[in-house]
Amino acid sequence: MTEERYLSYLCLKTAPELNLKGCLELLKLYPDPQSFVGVEDHQLYRQGILKQATIRHLKEFVLPANQLQILQLMRHYQIECVAITDEQYPAKLREIFAHRSCSTSVVIWIVPCKISV
Repeated sequence: MTEERYLSYLCLKTAPELNLKGCLELLKLYPDPQSFVGVEDHQLYRQGILKQATIRHLKEFVLPANQLQILQLMRHYQIECVAITDEQYPAKLREIFAHRSCSTSVVIWIVPCKISV
């Protein structure tokens, strides 16, 4: 996963008023956040399925204050990530989200897949 793609997922994951279930539903419609995060006039924003705070966050590509530190640590420790929409995402983790009883506080949807120390 490229840094740009990872940052798109990070922006989506941190969007206000959008829980895990909402993120997963959104990824079913638009599997690649790069297609809409930071894109001012994407059709998603006109569909009425997102709240205004979420739309503003995604349009403006808002990232956590420690995003540079996250990227530096990923580079330093050679951490590669895989997203739930990727084929390489572990099937057993994917099953967790398939159950309706899944807590919306679970945030394991971008996971390290290679760590070299």
